[in-house]
Amino acid sequence: MISFQQIQHLLEFQPKGYPVVSLYLNTDVTKVSRDVVRLQLKEMIKERLEELKNKDFSHAQEQSLKDDFQRLQHYVDTELVEIHHKGLAIFACSGQNFWQVYPLPQRVKNALIVDADFYVRPILAILHQYHRFGLLLVNQKRAQLFEWYMGEIQDHTDLVSPDVPGKVRFAGWYGLEEKRVHRHIAQHVHVHYKRIAQILLQFMNTHHLEYLVLGGLPHELPVFEE
Repeated sequence: MISFQQIQHLLEFQPKGYPVVSLYLNTDVTKVSRDVVRLQLKEMIKERLEELKNKDFSHAQEQSLKDDFQRLQHYVDTELVEIHHKGLAIFACSGQNFWQVYPLPQRVKNALIVDADFYVRPILAILHQYHRFGLLLVNQKRAQLFEWYMGEIQDHTDLVSPDVPGKVRFAGWYGLEEKRVHRHIAQHVHVHYKRIAQILLQFMNTHHLEYLVLGGLPHELPVFEE
């Protein structure tokens, strides 16, 4: 899944004099075979190398570009079989150890661009078509947290672990012990809900969720919502 942090890092990246490479590939196997995709990239790299022969690059800049092209070709040659998305965008700058891969839910026009800055307009246009959702399933004992974006769902339940006592046997004088236990459990439930709400707020801010879906039992969810 494409994270907000990835996008932010891409937009804020400073190449510090190194050329950067932006690759867009149509990887829709219903329209084009994987072998054809590999050959298309090979031809695009060959064309770019010819165009760049007369550029006044330093040795370090040339090496960065060569490393970028080699890594792009190797990635597509070896990883394309695992890609089940219709489009692919990759941004690279070996001189600054930068590499980001974005599987895309729709086809893109093939392009391999070398410039002083990444060519991000096509990917931003696609990303802006989708909303980022959060889904929280919560009850008095535990919670599950998910993020959904561009048709993919990611489980973040590890952020919210159980912290509430389970069933307790009652014993005591005229039910006083039972009432005390009930108060004890209610207090833990309140602490549990408060902790989950705090985690959720932080998660929404860091992941820049646009929508939040809450799920739970009808008699429990209103308490958490408050």
